Amino acid sequence: MNCAAYGSGIFYSFLVSSLAEVWSHGFSSERGRYLSSRKIINFAGIGTPLPLTYRKRRSCRIFCACGDNLNTEDEENILGAMSVGIFWDLDNKPPVLVPPFDAAVRLRNLGNELGEVVDMVAYANRNAFTYVPGWVREQRQGRRLLDELEIKGLVKAERPYYCKLCGRVWWTNVALRKHFKLVHEKERKQRLAFLKTLKGKKRARFLTKYAEEEVKYKEVARRVLTPKSGYGLASELRRAGVDVKTVESKPQAADEALKKHIAFWVNNGVDCICMVSDDSDFLGILGTAKRKGVKVVVVGDAHTLQRVADISYSWEDVASGDRYQGINLCDEDTGDDIENEDGDDISDYDNVDECYANLRWVVSS
Repeated sequence: MNCAAYGSGIFYSFLVSSLAEVWSHGFSSERGRYLSSRKIINFAGIGTPLPLTYRKRRSCRIFCACGDNLNTEDEENILGAMSVGIFWDLDNKPPVLVPPFDAAVRLRNLGNELGEVVDMVAYANRNAFTYVPGWVREQRQGRRLLDELEIKGLVKAERPYYCKLCGRVWWTNVALRKHFKLVHEKERKQRLAFLKTLKGKKRARFLTKYAEEEVKYKEVARRVLTPKSGYGLASELRRAGVDVKTVESKPQAADEALKKHIAFWVNNGVDCICMVSDDSDFLGILGTAKRKGVKVVVVGDAHTLQRVADISYSWEDVASGDRYQGINLCDEDTGDDIENEDGDDISDYDNVDECYANLRWVVSS
């Protein structure tokens, strides 16, 4: 018997005995059906064996290898943030004077500061996506007026317009838009028509080849072309990672869909709800969520939903990037007394509603 065969035999026998030990100690009554916190056997025989720690997150266990044994508090700090669901009532709180993409990104950043965003959804009826707000109409009217002046030669652009797809330079925005439609939009339509004729591996290779070019085309077209319907609200929100849901054009259809979505996450263990709305119809579902131990964050400009919220932010300031900080009144971990600007001791109020009614919101530094 050579050395290699002898060594492999020893290794496999050692492996079998080790697995038997893990089986006998891992499935103990103390740990349930999960592995115990015994140190992992160092199969190589080199260095310090790594301990296996565990923790509970909702209904699952996560195992991580660490250098030292950790207590529960340290494990919670490592695995960190609570799960956050962002629910956006677009009918009630659309982006105003702010590009939809920028508003959605800033809202997601707020959610990331609160914890781990597990869902970000926006509901609205069809009219919200076809409607063009006044500030968008004013921008388009100003752009058309500037285009007319450029064509007549009364106004000259400080910098030439250049196509970001091919690099050609034009001195009027109308010429750039005409070039984009005649050349690049036509080429894209031809590619899409050819794509419909492909199947299987050829289709996959074609998609892989032109995937980057398609992304670049959409980015440039978003700046050059004007949407045929609406002002690109749905596409911009999807580009920012928002799950946009369209409901029927019926009264309270979006509100009912949002309530069902919130109830789903409350029943499935979400830790925090971030509600973007001023609609009083959500008082019931948010109150139910709070009674079940879910943290409630309200983003809005009215005080309708703030009496059931743990933290409140101004929608205008969140969308524009100027952070508006709310105060957590129901801090159960610390018994510190909180005072408002009038000097009243908030901890003396009998209920949370009365406490919120006497709160002065302050702008964070």
